[in-house]
Order: sequence, then C-alpha cells, then structure tokens
Amino acid sequence: MPGARERLGYGAQPGEVGPAVGAQIKAGLLTDSGCQVSASGASSGTMLCMNVEEPPSSRATHAGLVVERAEETDWERVKAVRLAALAESPSAFGSTLAEEREYGEADWREWCRDTAAFLAVQDGVPIGIAAGVNGTSRDERKLIAMWLHPGHRGAGASTALLAAVRTWALRDGATTLMLWVTRSNHAAARLYRRAGFSETGACKPLPSNPALIADQLALDVR
Repeated sequence: MPGARERLGYGAQPGEVGPAVGAQIKAGLLTDSGCQVSASGASSGTMLCMNVEEPPSSRATHAGLVVERAEETDWERVKAVRLAALAESPSAFGSTLAEEREYGEADWREWCRDTAAFLAVQDGVPIGIAAGVNGTSRDERKLIAMWLHPGHRGAGASTALLAAVRTWALRDGATTLMLWVTRSNHAAARLYRRAGFSETGACKPLPSNPALIADQLALDVR
C-alpha cells in the first residue's frame, strides 16, 4: 500500500467491517456526563485534515466516554471509524473512501503501528478518531485523520481527542503540533483556533480534491 500512512484518515460505509460495529457507529451512542483520556507515545506518517466542532464552552460531558490509544490489534475498529469518516466528510480529508476501501488487513495494521492513533469510544463503540505522526523536523509532530460522529459533536469529545494527541506530542519530545484544514471546513477551523492553533501562512490544494485549499495551522505544545 504505497503512501498509505500519508493518506489515511477517512471512513467506509458502516458495516464493511462487520454489521454490528458498523451499525453502532452509524447510529451513535453517546449521552452526557464525564470523560476519561488515556494517552501514550509512538509516531510516524504525515498530513491530513479534520471534521469536528465543539462550542467555545464545551467540556467532556459524555457519560463513560474514553479516549484510548489504538494498538495494532485494534485495526478493525480503526478501519471502521476511518471509513465512516471518509463516507461522512469526503471534503475534509486528503484521501478518499474509494482508495481506503481497497486497503487490506496488513495495511490497517501497519497504520496502527506507525501512528499514534486515538479512538473516542463509548460503550465499546468507536465514534471518533485522531492520530499523531512525525513531522518534518525532530521537534514537530502532525495531527491527522481527526473526525467525530456528527451525532456526538458539541459535547467535548473533539476536545478530548485533541488533548490526547497534544499530550502524546509533548511526551514524544515535540514542541510544535501541526495540522492542515480545508478552508471550507469552518467548524474544524474554529475548534483548532480555540485550542490555540494559529495559521502558519502555508497552504496547498487538498490531494483528494485540488479545487479545495487547505491551510496549515500550528500549536506550541509546551
């Protein structure tokens, strides 16, 4: 799968990785009340954009929500939520659903090994994802593949995913966390700016749709 680590970050039709998991992702299961975040280290890969939104005063209020680090053995859950992301938000990512539907088990396992991927999980069901990878310098890491099920946006889960990747980047020795976001993805851009990200001035066409322009944002994680 040449370049898979650079492109990964989107979704498939719920059900392609098993009807039970797919149906639960499609339906969504979150309620309100406390959140736990568990983060630890690893790295690799490159850029991608995201589709999420939280209100300015958002807190992690989903009952029983856990943000957990994905291991290689979690590849089916990672695949499920990634394909769901690509299906729901095709203009937010550098890859396409058609491309990633072709990936096999070995490709998904490789991505889980080579990224610091985090899943937002409710009652055992993955409803969001974000990942960290190496940047272009020793002090830089990148936030890629971020997405949250639309039924669970606005209650703090996106903030929890961001916090997990930021913590990973800091513990991994980084000083800066970078990301790319399309100009049409206003909700995600607002979330990142509220979290402290600012524009670097760099921009480029989105690989999956060159008609869209993505801006680079950066955050000092120290």
